[in-house]
Amino acid sequence: MDGKLSATETVRLTEWYSKNWDQHFKCPVCQSDKWQTGGHVVEMRPFRQGGFAFIQVISDCGYTIFLNASVMGVLDPLPVPAAPEKKDG
Repeated sequence: MDGKLSATETVRLTEWYSKNWDQHFKCPVCQSDKWQTGGHVVEMRPFRQGGFAFIQVISDCGYTIFLNASVMGVLDPLPVPAAPEKKDG
């Protein structure tokens, strides 16, 4: 994944913001409501299942929040890798 959304993912993101994001949500630091969405999905480290996020940034002070892309329903959750088998001996 290079961080660019497919057409389907873009529709899901737009629908989520239309339904859930209050355009007048104020920054807890500077009280601005000038949020900007980052252009790509980002991966958070340490990596966990569903560790991809969208960034919302306030243009005035730089305060940043992360929204989990899997919880939002924009990206499908990643499969959980199987735990390695323990060997006797």
